Amino acid sequence: MKYRYHFILIVIVLLIIAIKLKNELRVFYSEKITIDDLLVVTEEPIQNISKQRMRFDDLIVETADTFDFNVGDVLRIRGVAKRYLGSSDGQVRRSFDQRLILIQPQIFAVQNKEVPIWFRVLSVTAKLRQFWQGIYGRTLPEPQAALVAGMAFGWKLKVREQFYQSLRRTGTLHVVAASGQNVTIVAEVILAGLLVILKRRQAVVALIIVIGGYTVVSGMSPSIVRAAIMGSLSFIAMALGRQQDGIVALVGASLVMLAIKPLLIFDVGWQL
Repeated sequence: MKYRYHFILIVIVLLIIAIKLKNELRVFYSEKITIDDLLVVTEEPIQNISKQRMRFDDLIVETADTFDFNVGDVLRIRGVAKRYLGSSDGQVRRSFDQRLILIQPQIFAVQNKEVPIWFRVLSVTAKLRQFWQGIYGRTLPEPQAALVAGMAFGWKLKVREQFYQSLRRTGTLHVVAASGQNVTIVAEVILAGLLVILKRRQAVVALIIVIGGYTVVSGMSPSIVRAAIMGSLSFIAMALGRQQDGIVALVGASLVMLAIKPLLIFDVGWQL
């Protein structure tokens, strides 16, 4: 009987994913898309003489005006975006590239008290991430500071192209990429400390909260989110005395992520 309920639940989740994916696939067959979203500034805008460029996940915003925005600011951005097909090496990107470019949009700063709680959390974590990166930058020279930030949190490397290519040629780039290994190391270390002062179930609850915080601070890349969900499910099973099943945890994590963001199915990081 329980397997029948599991099957019905999976079918419902798949239907939700299919419906949301159908709606969001417009990004692939529409040349122009109207944007009216709340976004959090997570990285310093890139500026030159003629324009300013900001990156928000899959959206690239270009404007000739120079705005005084800081990391952590919540912005209301409106305009018409076009699909971004360019690449740094001059090759045309694959047709399933999600990235959009928005030129000369309307941008309004929004006060934190006027936005949903989730955006406030993202704002705080963005500022925390910038503060932490500043500590690395002040205490270590480059590229060591960028390497430590990459290994500890999976943050994007900001190093010279020559050094980046050296990592690629030597096959060591994965060491500083966001992956489930980051979550595993953090979880094991934190759990060992929590079990000293808390009972097992209490330690698991505290650990899941810590994993969630680490996931948000690290930037919520697909691989980190997947590992966080799988790890949380495994620790819950351990606390309840249930058998852990990696395949079930993987399928569950995948379905949860696709239900929230169906376009992840085209993301190479999520696929791997």
